[in-house]
Amino acid sequence: MIRTLQKKLTVYCSIFIILVISLLCAVFIYISYNNLSQSYFSMALNDINNIYTILYEDLHDSNIISYSELSKYIKKGYCIYIYEDDSLISYEGSTIYGSSEDLIDKIKETAKTKYAFPSSNKISGISHVKFNYKYTDGSHFYTSVGKIEYKFKELNTIILLPTDELLNEIMRTAILFICICIPAIAVLCIASYIFIGRLLIPIESSKRSQTEFIAAASHELRAPLTVIMSSIQALKTSDEAEAKHHTDVALSECLRMSDLIKDLLNLAKADSHAWEMQFEYCHVEDILIECYSHFEELVLKKDLAFNIQFPENPLPMYVLDKNRILQLLIILIDNALSYTEKGRITLATYEKHSTLYFSVADTGIGIPDEEKTRIFNRFYSIDHSHSNRNHYGLGLSIAKEIVNAHNGNIRVTDTPGGGTTFTIEIDSQIPRRKQRDIQFETP
Repeated sequence: MIRTLQKKLTVYCSIFIILVISLLCAVFIYISYNNLSQSYFSMALNDINNIYTILYEDLHDSNIISYSELSKYIKKGYCIYIYEDDSLISYEGSTIYGSSEDLIDKIKETAKTKYAFPSSNKISGISHVKFNYKYTDGSHFYTSVGKIEYKFKELNTIILLPTDELLNEIMRTAILFICICIPAIAVLCIASYIFIGRLLIPIESSKRSQTEFIAAASHELRAPLTVIMSSIQALKTSDEAEAKHHTDVALSECLRMSDLIKDLLNLAKADSHAWEMQFEYCHVEDILIECYSHFEELVLKKDLAFNIQFPENPLPMYVLDKNRILQLLIILIDNALSYTEKGRITLATYEKHSTLYFSVADTGIGIPDEEKTRIFNRFYSIDHSHSNRNHYGLGLSIAKEIVNAHNGNIRVTDTPGGGTTFTIEIDSQIPRRKQRDIQFETP
């Protein structure tokens, strides 16, 4: 499913990349065309004006055309046709383009019909029109049809500049840019596939975790349910004494199932960010004392020492969810009781650099280094035999969610001399996102 999603997203992303790069390519080609055309036609306009100036000055000064001056423009590709009394003047270096008679006739006709040139009004000096012309064979020209009049001398001119080279240059630029864009598109598509794959890793991991979570929850729920069904079945054929035993067993398993469902609901709310946090100013010492009183008798029954440590100076009031912090400490002490057979359990709190610390240290069996990173996983238990039926491996997961809700951090280390120490760090400032939703009253 994830791989299919990755492929679909890659296809959509690739289509988007192709559209964007194609648009950029089109814009680039359009801009290049405009820039090249503007530069090319500016040059052509300047050259044509210079040609007319040369012809006019020759007529004005000596009535003789200096064809040598025109040769440099002919070398640049211009075809210059000069007519006197409708007769074409041939000169050294003059260029005749293809079937020139038909081409010239069509250009003259275009100038006359489209631009009304030459005008019937007699004007002394230089007059001409310029336009782009496409010949029947597909050739393109920048064309000028003009007339030069001086005294009794009159010359008609047609100047052609083939623009096929300009079009070829634009085509070469477009092809080069397209050749660059194609591998760029391929690289971006491959990169998008890899990038999308990495983006989907958390989703895939979450999906796997959910699947494992559902499987583990189903397994844990099935066990007490099986015992309950067996006890109810046994009630049908048991006497009064046995019936009481089977009823107690069924009730005990119902309570276990209720605790498990409660833990599952807590984790589900945490996952959906639906936990209702009641932040308020509270005394940390009061939380520890309440927690101590909760476990005092249980610790004494196991013949363990239970110590509570406060800092020398009284702690200020902190913004906490008192009930959640109490729940967190109860989970940690309950774990410590389950895995500590002798020695002591120490509950402590202190402040350092505006950070509030809690710690729960025991002298129990400890946690191997390779398992320290996995103990907060759901349904994970150090007791792989599941001999402790009161622990489902959800307690530390809930503890971590409580710490996260306080924008804190929890870590596990070895207790000097043996055992395990859990340390919780909570910043003294409540997260900003919660400040918007909660109002506090200072007692």
